[in-house]
Amino acid sequence: MFIHPITRRAMLREGASVLALPFLPSLLPAAEEKKAAAIPKRFLMVHFAYGVTYQDWHPVDSGPNWTMSRSLKPFAEVRDQMTVFRGVSLVRGITSGTNGHGMAHDFGTVAHRAKGSIDQVVAASDEFGPKTRFSSLTCAAAAMQDHSNLSYSLNHTPIPVIPSPVALYQKLFVAEKVGAAVITERLARKQSMLDVLNERVKSLGQKLNAEDRNKLDEYLVSIRSLEEQIAKDRYWMNAPLPKTDVKKPEAEADMPSPRKTLNLFTSLIRAAFQTDQTRVISYAFANQSFINSEGQRVGYHTYTHHQGNKVQMEELALQDILRNEALADLLRELRATKERDGSCLLDHTLVLYGSSCENANVHQAIRLPLLTFGMKSRFQHGSCHGYEFGQHGLADVAQTLFHGMGINSPKYADSTPGKGVPMPEILA
Repeated sequence: MFIHPITRRAMLREGASVLALPFLPSLLPAAEEKKAAAIPKRFLMVHFAYGVTYQDWHPVDSGPNWTMSRSLKPFAEVRDQMTVFRGVSLVRGITSGTNGHGMAHDFGTVAHRAKGSIDQVVAASDEFGPKTRFSSLTCAAAAMQDHSNLSYSLNHTPIPVIPSPVALYQKLFVAEKVGAAVITERLARKQSMLDVLNERVKSLGQKLNAEDRNKLDEYLVSIRSLEEQIAKDRYWMNAPLPKTDVKKPEAEADMPSPRKTLNLFTSLIRAAFQTDQTRVISYAFANQSFINSEGQRVGYHTYTHHQGNKVQMEELALQDILRNEALADLLRELRATKERDGSCLLDHTLVLYGSSCENANVHQAIRLPLLTFGMKSRFQHGSCHGYEFGQHGLADVAQTLFHGMGINSPKYADSTPGKGVPMPEILA
């Protein structure tokens, strides 16, 4: 079917104000079509709270021939696309655990040293968020919703989570029942309200002191973000939803186990990447209560304070292994999913996986359990990298990952000053 070319001027006339356009392939010059058809890069950030049984997690040696630890054995099949970090703190310079509980859920923002979480910096870059239906997706099991958010927008606004596989499936693969006219009216109403807010904000600008103007600037960033989302929603409104091989999940009440919930989430994450509905996803593992050796149902956080009890330590080590097995299932799915050039989805997906605490017993924010996987053309995998305490923080890892993905980020949070690439040894 012939599609008439659309001019940028025509697109701008459709909006109530001048908005940043989403990725529109029909506007590309013919010379750029081949570039647009390149296999897209994806990014997945996965977090779990309260740390691990570190004696079973950390390898005893470093380098390319490191010995696989007990907790990491589920990843044996993808070792060639895996990097292990040992000695990285949540915050650079920290050499002892402080305020462990306060930092237990602060992985994404590096203990709030950064305004935007790691995933949102990726989503804001040209090759990721602007080109898909959803700039990013933030998911977590229902049990995590009472805790701090994993993802924050670039102006430090918490991003609500998608709380279940059912909700994620609905968002990705089920069309709204209302008609296009209703959706168009809804978007026009949102735009009208934003226009009114913009006018009010402009009238206030001249009356405020410097501190209040800074706050107002942050507010304007939020408005511009909403305007861009409205423009994107207009574009995608009539685009057909893709098909998927993932069956519609049952209602949450019918799900028999947390592991089944995890498996459904991982399959939908793979499907979201495969259908290119988003290129950035963050996921927080829930800290499920579980049955301990004495037959009691125990909250995970309470149980992590094992105080050296060998029975509890063993049961917590098994929880680490089960969590890693769930992620390993997803990595195998990504490896088994082929791209149009014969490569696999994992070859083009970078996965950042870890916790903001190390020792589950005291929740120290040092020697984080931290791994990366995938995107092998840009990252040198297969090794365990050991560092001195305080040498590197999570921001150094993030800054290096941005560089490897081709994202221009001058300095992230408290990353090492004066070093554009703080950890070049992990790059290909």
